[in-house]
Amino acid sequence: MTRMQATLAALAVITMPILLGGCADDGHALASTLEAAVVETVPHATGAIVELNYDGSPLRRGVGVKVYIDSERQDDLAAAVDGALHTLWSKFPVEPVRVSVAVVSGPEPLNADYVAMDGERLDDAIDALGLDPGDLDLKAIIVHSEELEQRYGPWKKPE
Repeated sequence: MTRMQATLAALAVITMPILLGGCADDGHALASTLEAAVVETVPHATGAIVELNYDGSPLRRGVGVKVYIDSERQDDLAAAVDGALHTLWSKFPVEPVRVSVAVVSGPEPLNADYVAMDGERLDDAIDALGLDPGDLDLKAIIVHSEELEQRYGPWKKPE
């Protein structure tokens, strides 16, 4: 190992816990802020769980949300998908590479889990919004930044 490699390795060992710790704290606060924004702006929303993720690099971030609504009507599901997409696109602190949305009818349970596939089928909502369904089972939709920009305009850093 060269002296430069040893120095870089030591720097990585020293700084990695600090960087990861900072990300975890900031990530939790950001998720909470985004959850509140989704509940505030999405029609019929009673709760939300936000999941932050990376796409190979801390600079390439994605975000997902499971929104709980007090309705099973298809037009309300479509409004929840559209509202959640728009809220996360406009409130995320860096331009997200993708935003995913799942919608569950009913109140958010105490043991709510982001990854549980308990959402409503979104076939009709996705069709009504003219979104590309991709290859999912249609209990969730993933929308990439290009489609979000076409739909809601260029991403701008929130104030």
